[in-house]
Amino acid sequence: MKSLLLLPVLVVLVSCKEPAAEVAVSQTRELTTKDESFKVNASSAERFLSADIMAQINAQGGLSPEGGASGWTYVLPADWKEAEPRPLREVNLSFGAENPGEVYLSLSGGGVQPNSDRWFRQFGLSPKPLSELGRVSFLGGQAYLVEAEGRYEPGMGRAGKDGQGLLGVLIEREGRLVTVKMIGEAAEVASRREEFILFVDSIKRVE
Repeated sequence: MKSLLLLPVLVVLVSCKEPAAEVAVSQTRELTTKDESFKVNASSAERFLSADIMAQINAQGGLSPEGGASGWTYVLPADWKEAEPRPLREVNLSFGAENPGEVYLSLSGGGVQPNSDRWFRQFGLSPKPLSELGRVSFLGGQAYLVEAEGRYEPGMGRAGKDGQGLLGVLIEREGRLVTVKMIGEAAEVASRREEFILFVDSIKRVE
């Protein structure tokens, strides 16, 4: 007859302690942007532009309602306006009350250097190599910045005009050349250089 071996079973009861009613704070830290409350209905500019850029925009009078045309969004400076659509312009804007200037975004081909050269020649100036041009933030990259003053000869049957200024950026994206040009009275354009750069940086393509 087989004997039955009984093994003792040890049951361990683990008691659960109640959490402490009070917690002592032993360390502190400075608040960061992660601690800030989420802003309801924030614009894309407020969500995506850096604090430095937003501070400069606010110093110039704050944001106007966001614009958008032909699949583009952007932040308009205070006195810029949407203009009537024109052929070959994805976005068409105007600025200034007296002798208003124009700002427009276009898609084209031909490469950065040839188009930059043409812009300089429209002002009767010798072209510059790309290495001598400024760079600005545009569409997630660094675009080339063209600056010119003088008599503007736009061509295509449009009359020339003295005392004009140009700020223009060029960048290649997905096999196309994306350009933004500001043209107007030379002094007015020069005074809006930072404004133009901030506008260009705010432009986004809507997929």
